[in-house]
Amino acid sequence: MTTRDEPIAEQKSPEEHEAFVSKTRRKVCDFFNFWTVCEEKHCRRAQACSIKTYPCFNKFWEYVPEDAKTWLRTVIKARCAGLSAQEANRAAEEEIARRRELDAALDAHEAWTKTSAVEQVGAARQATPKRLRVAPRLRVT
Repeated sequence: MTTRDEPIAEQKSPEEHEAFVSKTRRKVCDFFNFWTVCEEKHCRRAQACSIKTYPCFNKFWEYVPEDAKTWLRTVIKARCAGLSAQEANRAAEEEIARRRELDAALDAHEAWTKTSAVEQVGAARQATPKRLRVAPRLRVT
């Protein structure tokens, strides 16, 4: 168990690092209740991730909403920086709001770009005169 004064990223052997990563993944899987949709009976019976976490995490992580992913990442970073749980939650909510604003601005920009491209193509078609259809030239030798 680490305290706030100890560095979080300590030099660990590969086995210790893998155990740490597996434990962290298991906590994330349990936090998001992946066990409720897991195919493994062991996990559903224990109501927690109880077998290998790597395939389970990779399988279900893509279905977690972006707001929840942003919240989790921000809370982890804030807690590692020494903020209290309340401060970390506040920082996460601010980050979610900021990300939503950026997403809205990006969506608006993409819609504007798409619309302007369609308008440009339409204007180009109107400006270009219709060509007369010319039969192909054949050379007879």
